[in-house]
Amino acid sequence: SFTAGANTSGPRTGTLIIGGQQYTIYQSGTGSTGAGGGLGTTNLALNKTVTVNSKYPTVSGTASTITSAPFATNWFAYQGAPSYCSLVVDLGQTYSLGAIDINPLQTFDYQLYGSTDGTNYTPIASYTWPAYVTLPVSIAVNGASSARYIKYEGHTPWNQYVGLGGLRVYEWR
Repeated sequence: SFTAGANTSGPRTGTLIIGGQQYTIYQSGTGSTGAGGGLGTTNLALNKTVTVNSKYPTVSGTASTITSAPFATNWFAYQGAPSYCSLVVDLGQTYSLGAIDINPLQTFDYQLYGSTDGTNYTPIASYTWPAYVTLPVSIAVNGASSARYIKYEGHTPWNQYVGLGGLRVYEWR
């Protein structure tokens, strides 16, 4: 089910529930301060360097558009059975993370990791859907993790392209 929010200032948000898992969806804008504060409104990933770490080459789009354009962009890794994509965004410095918005494309499951040194990564979030999806997802981190580097990995067991249409990161203050 999807319930749209009625925000009159700031970004419009809604709630999407899939298989009992609740996601906050941002229609547009750069984030939300939310009740009680804490969540920054600046997209820390905007125009940051994206490095594709995949054994499959890019077949469609440009990875840099993941951080430089709206969620309407598309980047896909090589099609296989199964198909994988993996990339890292360098935020430039370490931040306490508030939320991460992603737009998985034709993705069965994803994993998000954070690192302060670009070598040692710790899990932030992961999810597996019953079928592949293409929909924006917002992950509330709420200060539980700090990172300079954000690694996204997507996977699908079927013979299809898998990719990412955008990645946004917000600070926890």
